[in-house]
Amino acid sequence: MSKITEAELAVCGAIVEGHWAEVVAAGITDAEQFYHPAAREFYRVAKEHNGDVPAIYTAFDGRQLDGGDAVEVLTKMGDNAPVPAEIPGWAREVLAAWRRRGAAKAHAAIAKALEAGKPEVAARWQEELAKFEEQLDARPQAKPFAAMPLATFLERQYPPKEAIVEGVLNCGEFMLIAADPKLGKTLFGVQMAIAVARGEPFMDWRTSCGAAIYLNMELSGAQMQERVRQQNGGTSDGVPLVFINALDEDERPNIQTLKERLKATVAALGLDEQVKLIVADPFYALALGISENDTQEVVPILHTFKEIAVELGVGLVLFHHTGKGATGEKATTERFRGSSAFRDVPDAFCSLVKESEDETERRVIFSGHWRGPGIPPQSLRLDLGTLRWECLGRAESAMPKRGRKATYTVERLLACFHNPAEWLRWSDFVARGIGRDAVTPLCEEAISQGALVKEGDSYHPPYREIEI
Repeated sequence: MSKITEAELAVCGAIVEGHWAEVVAAGITDAEQFYHPAAREFYRVAKEHNGDVPAIYTAFDGRQLDGGDAVEVLTKMGDNAPVPAEIPGWAREVLAAWRRRGAAKAHAAIAKALEAGKPEVAARWQEELAKFEEQLDARPQAKPFAAMPLATFLERQYPPKEAIVEGVLNCGEFMLIAADPKLGKTLFGVQMAIAVARGEPFMDWRTSCGAAIYLNMELSGAQMQERVRQQNGGTSDGVPLVFINALDEDERPNIQTLKERLKATVAALGLDEQVKLIVADPFYALALGISENDTQEVVPILHTFKEIAVELGVGLVLFHHTGKGATGEKATTERFRGSSAFRDVPDAFCSLVKESEDETERRVIFSGHWRGPGIPPQSLRLDLGTLRWECLGRAESAMPKRGRKATYTVERLLACFHNPAEWLRWSDFVARGIGRDAVTPLCEEAISQGALVKEGDSYHPPYREIEI
């Protein structure tokens, strides 16, 4: 006896569900491709009767085929058995729709059969409907939402979230920080983790003392060890800070198992309800093989981090990289590399953008957006000797000075000339730092002051007679 396949049932069920499916099926298959004789015959008759279900039943009435008749085929289509994964996507959907809407379809078919004067067909539908309703009764009912009237909602007391880093990060929240490469984000994360573990201020912000976990997925163990020694003075002094070096793991972390492995790690270390902070560095190490620009691929990964923060009751910081181009000239919301989901999913998204650097220090602007109260942009300094961050206070703007519109003067214009005999064209000023929109008015002002002479499209300082 031939066994009817789930794929055949899906196609047959789709045709019963709507005539459109017959048109789709006609473009990809024909009756001879069906394995089971009943399904093959059903498909032929369905095409003859243009999806008219009562007419299809009537055509099959009493007809016996190998393995059962067409009614058996339709009965199997109404089963609540799981839909196998190998069935094509569109077929899975229509088969599921057939199962969900089988009762309504049966009622309509009974009415149509009675109107057509075919009580025997209606009786067959009644039998199928009874079976279907038995299956519906056996299914668990949907759980209603915990809805509240307005008065009840307004009276409800929600406990305030505990601050992990005051004004910056709370328990149960997920923060994403984007930074330019080689800026010092790992040092930033390590210094924050040590501060929380010791209960000491993180730069100018108070912290809540508790255990911290640093998930390092980028640096080797030796590189990470060196950074921790620089931050912690080379001593452990009982600090409840745990490091997970992904490169040392036999089984590298992946986003599918990350949440459960972190929970298991916390339990194995006996740190239940003690962990306050988890730092994960960086995003791309858990997103291998996906496109950071694809929102549908990025959102599930970011939601996993959000679930970790909520379920473990911790503040979670995830480091990411900034996009291409002059990061300092972009708004904070545009500095992330990849999809807009990096901005939309986290509870807070921040950026570290370099403002200036010399042999001794690196100046950085730390700015962000929070769903609740946050902090204004801060000016930070990384001492390149001690490799420690410090806060210099509130920044004038979230845009580094190099990214703000400069104030152009005639003096700056004239500084482009190295000697009185030098000729410069309009484009040369732009190349030497005078903004494109400012060149012409500045040149005209300089000419009116007698500081420049224009010949053609070039300029030069006026020649002065030299007394001998």
